[in-house]
Amino acid sequence: MKRIFVFLLIFCFLITTSVQSASAQGGNTYSAGFQVQNLEGSTANITLLFYDFNGNQVASIPDTIPANSNKTYYPLTGVNPGFAGSVVVQSDKKSASIVNLVIGNPIQGGGSYAGFNAPANSVSLPLLMKANFGIGTWFSVQNTTGAAMNVSVDYSGGGLGASQCDETVSVPAYSSKIFDQTTNSCLPNGWVGGAQLSASGGLAAVVVQVKSGAPSVWAYSGFVTKDKIFYVPLFSTNYYRSGSSINVQNAGSSATNVTITYTPNPGFPGNTCTETKTINPGQTVVFGFPQLPAGCGSTSGFAGITDTTNGAFVGSAVVTSNSANQDLVAIVNQVKRGANEGASYNAFYASNATNKISFPLVMDRNYGLFTGMSIINVGSANATVTCTFSGSSRTVTQTIAPGAGFTDVHLNQFSSGYVGAAICTAGASDKIVGILNQAKSGAPDSQDQLFTYEGINY
Repeated sequence: MKRIFVFLLIFCFLITTSVQSASAQGGNTYSAGFQVQNLEGSTANITLLFYDFNGNQVASIPDTIPANSNKTYYPLTGVNPGFAGSVVVQSDKKSASIVNLVIGNPIQGGGSYAGFNAPANSVSLPLLMKANFGIGTWFSVQNTTGAAMNVSVDYSGGGLGASQCDETVSVPAYSSKIFDQTTNSCLPNGWVGGAQLSASGGLAAVVVQVKSGAPSVWAYSGFVTKDKIFYVPLFSTNYYRSGSSINVQNAGSSATNVTITYTPNPGFPGNTCTETKTINPGQTVVFGFPQLPAGCGSTSGFAGITDTTNGAFVGSAVVTSNSANQDLVAIVNQVKRGANEGASYNAFYASNATNKISFPLVMDRNYGLFTGMSIINVGSANATVTCTFSGSSRTVTQTIAPGAGFTDVHLNQFSSGYVGAAICTAGASDKIVGILNQAKSGAPDSQDQLFTYEGINY
């Protein structure tokens, strides 16, 4: 009997907002597309199952993906215009998937996230906001089971009392539910906190951060695991106007002092340095923004330095001290200073790392879009990493020390218009994780053309 690999994709308001009003999600109208990558050496037979917000299956679409290749589904021609809901991807081969959630036609902004293959009864959302300097959030929760179940939302942080704004709703089988903090009357303006989701069966969740009056979108996936140490494959600041923040939530019961060590990537600006802050239980604290500590950045010697006072840094980061040994969850927000551009991704745990990473979407000058990926070694020994790309003979090989990483930018590395996928492999006992940025050459500051997704370990 063939094993079926299932990936879950949450689509929030595709094409139009026929299910709920656009204003419920910050005044934006969203569309989405997704990529599925076949990770094996023979053709994958897949089925795309579309479910609306009432739990009804509205389409079942069979397809095939060639060996070691990928396929893009955008626009979505297999469902009616106005579809909103979620998708289950069934495959008889190992597969990986990502979603791009976009605003506007032509596209003015958006965010990206990886498909889910490991739903859980408990999901952590470390960063939620309401009217925080113009930024708010909403999140979508998918019931991945075959029966309706209650989903509880426990909001915390930002001065909230115990259970002050908690809520419980019933979500139909295979369906999704939107929770919008921007219209939640219980939450005060300026609120910054998090939430814990719980249910009797498997959940998957995506958070979308939006900026009022702009097409800026930062999307990240809910956490289904926690750990004491996390890794950040890419932290960039003051490099071609970049800025980054690591938003760390203490998911434990005691206050803890957390130290993050920053290490520059080879060929990029920066100096090894540390940053330490105290985080109370349930609290989310920001590291690295608006600036890293003094001395972290290079003020000269590299092209692209856009702040000669604080200096530029491009590299990786890792927790090197957690005084009370508390569980931590963290997301990284990336921005282009003085512009609407931004993206998010989840920090990684070594317990979830493997020696192989899938990147389902890689581009070079595809209607101006290109990608770049950053990989970090989360193991205990030097790791030699080799990346291969579908439809291309190009390979990249780097040896990286524990806690260190490298960045590979794909602009002008393939034929113009290239769209493919990548697989990065290390030694059998090594552990690596990584992220990929999608950007658009020459995009105006009024747009958000930065999309980031986590590489998929397998």
